[in-house]
Amino acid sequence: MTLYGRMPEIPTPRPGTRLEIAAGDWQFGRGQDPGQPFTLVVSETRTALAQHYGNEWVWITGHAEDCADDHRPCREALVRTAKLRQTQEAVSAAH
Repeated sequence: MTLYGRMPEIPTPRPGTRLEIAAGDWQFGRGQDPGQPFTLVVSETRTALAQHYGNEWVWITGHAEDCADDHRPCREALVRTAKLRQTQEAVSAAH
C-alpha cells in the first residue's frame, strides 16, 4: 500500500507469457525448488487475493518451459507484482 492508501495496479500477463523469475521475486510455490530462480509459462494470473498482500504479490499458475500444455497447470507461485511490471514494460518496449 502506498502512503496515501492507494493499492498499486496489478499487471496481468497473458496466458503463454514466459516469465523468468529470480529467487527473490517469488515465494510459496508448487513445482519448483524453494529459493531458486525458475521459468514459468503463464496459464492464469489470480488477482482475487492480491489485496491481502497489498497488491505487491499475486498468485500465478502455469507450466514449466518444457512442459506439454495438455494437463492442468503444474506450477504455481506467489510472484512480486514489481517483477510483472518489469516484464510488461519489456514486452511493450519490444513492440
